[in-house]
Amino acid sequence: MASITLVVTPGLTIAATAVMSVTLIIVFITLSARQVLVDTVSNVSKRADMSIYLKGDTPEKTIKTIKSRIEKLDNVDSVKYISAEEAREKQAEQYKDNPDTLEAIRESSNEMSATLRVSVKELNNQQSLNNFVKTDDLYKKYKDPNREPSFSGERQQAIKTVGNWVRLASIGGSIATVVFVVISIACGL
Repeated sequence: MASITLVVTPGLTIAATAVMSVTLIIVFITLSARQVLVDTVSNVSKRADMSIYLKGDTPEKTIKTIKSRIEKLDNVDSVKYISAEEAREKQAEQYKDNPDTLEAIRESSNEMSATLRVSVKELNNQQSLNNFVKTDDLYKKYKDPNREPSFSGERQQAIKTVGNWVRLASIGGSIATVVFVVISIACGL
């Protein structure tokens, strides 16, 4: 009888050790994957500015007032102003190797929009910006009627998708971790 116990005990020990090792590996992979996804969302959020467009002839004083109001919103990290003239120069620089397009830009009578580039703290939280563009009378008076703010679209959808994957990976990893911890404890008993 004693020899059977000695044979079973090493087998259980090996099984328990294997299950615990797998559990620790799953915990490590889950935490690592979650951190990579969180860092990705954070990096993309920092580079994904939202644009609010104003008429090109908006007075400087008005632009400064609107910029100041946006900077005071709760989710806004920073606001950068790009004048209509700067926008035209950037566009000309972008197409400097294409003479036909460059000539069309120079001859164009279309006025470029002045742009306020808004960097937000949390990309999926745009409620304060949405409220601002819907309710601020000064902004509504000077907004570019041809261009809506860039609060949605493909880039926003991509960020939301990555955020959803972070949440899903976190939940799935937590469930897998709990299951393997329970199995490890059961094997240890």
